[in-house]
Amino acid sequence: MASLLESLLLLALSVITSVLNLLTSLPIVGSLFGSMSQIFGDVDDQTVMSLMAFFVRYRKYDFETFMKGHREALKHGQKTGDYCSGVCNYYELMSEMITLTSGPFWHFVPMYKGKSRKDCHEQFHYTMCDYLKAKAGDKVLEFGCGYGEIGRQVAKISGAGVTGLTMSDAEITGGNDRINKAGLQDRCVIVQGNYHKMPFEANSFDKAFGV
Repeated sequence: MASLLESLLLLALSVITSVLNLLTSLPIVGSLFGSMSQIFGDVDDQTVMSLMAFFVRYRKYDFETFMKGHREALKHGQKTGDYCSGVCNYYELMSEMITLTSGPFWHFVPMYKGKSRKDCHEQFHYTMCDYLKAKAGDKVLEFGCGYGEIGRQVAKISGAGVTGLTMSDAEITGGNDRINKAGLQDRCVIVQGNYHKMPFEANSFDKAFGV
């Protein structure tokens, strides 16, 4: 019941956002609702709406237990030099939380006057393709990929094949699900591994990047 209520509340926030965006496009009243739309913003774009969505989704989450486990993993890393468990523990929660409030874009990019945050991210993906000189037939590695958003965009824009590398089970599951939904399963895959100890043979890739 609680899960259903949560889903309905998140759906309601998305509907409100869509209605505001629609009203913004109307003549006469558009300017009025345009101001409201800028204030409340999209659910997945670091806005008032995304803050509301965060409270809906995580209002009953046990952050105290999460932080306790994270501190224990940090102590383990400080003793052994192995921080893998801490990284995995962090992203089991944070990967979905970041996506909920910021959309698929986790990284920071240059912001340009007159462009939205999402537009600037889209421009960054083209810049990344240019920087990599990625082209169809290339094998590209994205290490520390999260859900693999940049890798998917590189594959979509350039036609290259992209392998994402992460340690997190949650990111592998979520990332490959997003690859399938984007119809890029013939070009993209996310696998598990530690980029300090690459699980690939030498010269497996033509290009590599991490953001």
